[in-house]
Amino acid sequence: MVPTQWKSQLCFLLLGLLGMTILVHAPPPGITPAQWFVIQHINMTSDVCNIAMRAINFYNRPPRICKNENTFLNTTTLAAVTNLCHTPNITCFRQGRNCHRSPAAVNVTYCNSTGQAQSYLQCQYQQYFVLKNYSIACDNTNVPVHFDRLY
Repeated sequence: MVPTQWKSQLCFLLLGLLGMTILVHAPPPGITPAQWFVIQHINMTSDVCNIAMRAINFYNRPPRICKNENTFLNTTTLAAVTNLCHTPNITCFRQGRNCHRSPAAVNVTYCNSTGQAQSYLQCQYQQYFVLKNYSIACDNTNVPVHFDRLY
């Protein structure tokens, strides 16, 4: 009986973690996955992570937590990113084969949270500027919907 109870608790824990992951990655109500991709990765509203991340953290469902990290593609237009969806598929970092890798490095701003705050307006981030290739996931209509990773 103990192994069964342990397995049930493990399944419950994994289900809870999956739910948390979906909440972090799912677009907010009324916003399509493609629009959410643009908000998070193309439209950097400020050159400073602490300010730019407010727009993203605002959309986090209450309690409006500080997103742990985010990557902005600075020198990339939405059209250039969308064109990647027409290149050969690669295996995504976490799962799936609907990812596509950029052929050239681009300027990227990487924002990394330094910890949680009382309000999403007070979130603090370390900011890094890098020149990197990246990969994205596209939906079945060839529209970017998820930032996969940097190379």
